[in-house]
Order: sequence, then structure tokens, then C-alpha cells
Amino acid sequence: IAIAVGQDIRRWAKGDERGDLTETVMLLRADPSIGTLSMLSFPRDLLVNIHCPGRTFSGPINAAYAECGLQGTVETVKRLTGLPVHFIVTIDYRGFIQTVDKLGGVWLDIDRRYFNDNSQGGPTFPPIDLQPGYQKLTGRQALSFVRYRHTDSDIYRIERQRLFMRALKERLSSSFKVTAIPKLTGVARKNVKIGTGGGAALDPDEFRGWALFALQLPPSRVFQSKIEGLVGYNRLTTDPSNIQAAVEEFQTPDVEAGTK
Repeated sequence: IAIAVGQDIRRWAKGDERGDLTETVMLLRADPSIGTLSMLSFPRDLLVNIHCPGRTFSGPINAAYAECGLQGTVETVKRLTGLPVHFIVTIDYRGFIQTVDKLGGVWLDIDRRYFNDNSQGGPTFPPIDLQPGYQKLTGRQALSFVRYRHTDSDIYRIERQRLFMRALKERLSSSFKVTAIPKLTGVARKNVKIGTGGGAALDPDEFRGWALFALQLPPSRVFQSKIEGLVGYNRLTTDPSNIQAAVEEFQTPDVEAGTK
């Protein structure tokens, strides 16, 4: 099981491991024995008990990184789910954009008009200008789409992320070529950091093996679990049983349902 953390490239440029809010917190689970990849995303505004070294307090899950870095994020997710974490994956915005562009873009059915040029004052959000309809997005357009929260809540934002992940997998399956692996791994080497227990880096051969496993999976073998029953706007809550149900689904994906 790996925890994936998405963060702003500006933090990487400064070499910081905390001091900003994470954009994405996600668990990944690969099972080569049955050929599945499971994902469980946590809304960034989900209120949880945050576990930093020497202290525990309540706050949105993305604040764990700001308050106590990767260690706090990992410990918070472990306590929330009861699951072990074997790898830590961090990716920046640049890696997101380049991955999508290397694939020639992704096709998404945009449900409505999305527009923001940061001219209205207030908080600054990524600029975006998308019309409704089925269309191919560039890496930068896709990033703005999954980060958008200018006029709605994190509940809708997490759904946009789920739609993007499904579209990305379909794009990989429809146009995947073994010759594309060097390009994608090149992007990953520059923009993705993977750590194992004790802080050691992941062996390059092991990384390539896992990358090839994930890239060759058909969409029916990729599962996205969802935390149900979320309520609120800028602070989301749900009954703990809903989190446990999502964790159980994440651990034991319904392979038969995925092939229908």
C-alpha cells in the first residue's frame, strides 16, 4: 500500500517538506496476484484527528502536511484507516501536466461551464476556461479542472478527480505502447519522489516494474473507492462507518463487478 501526496511545485523548489496544504491525499494498493489497482482518495477538507509527533488535534486532513510534513500525513492516514503504509509517493503539478501531455491529452466529458480568470478578487484559484461537452484536455487544462473549487465544494472536486483518473486510465489503455514507458518514467524521475520504510528511495528496477504493471492494466481492473455520506462545505464530516466501508472496498475490490 502506498500513500500518494500531491503538492505545489513551489514547495519542491524550496526543498520544503511542510509549510503548505496538500492538494491530494490518496491511498494506492496494487495486487499482482489478481491484477488489480485500487485507489482511495480523501477529500482535502475532511475533518480528522491529525497526528503529529507529540500532539494530536482536529483539522482538515490536508493540514497534516502543513503542520508536520509527510510524517504527520502518513501517521494521520494510518490512524484513520488502520492500514499499513509501505511506500510514500509525492508528485508535483509539473509532473501531472507533463504526464498528460506526453499521452497527447485526455478526453473528458465536461458537465458544465468552468471559468475563472482571478479577476473577481478574493482567493486566487487556478485560471480555467472550459465549455461543456466531450473534449480533449491538455495537461494544464486537466490540472485546472481537477483543482477547481471556485464555485462549489470539495465533494464535487473529489468527483472531478475521480473522473480524471478514469479518463487517464482509458487513455493509457487505448494508446499504450511499451515505447512510451521511457518518456513517462523520465517525467516521473524529475517530478515524482518515492520513499520506502526508513526513508530509503525506491530501487529504479522496482519502480519500472510497478509502472509497467499499472500501465498495462485494463480499466476494468482499476478500482476507485469513495467515502460516502459526506456533509458540509469547507469542512466535511461523515460517520466513521462510511470511512471503514470505503477502506474495506479498497482492500477487497469486486473483480467480478469490474469485468461486467
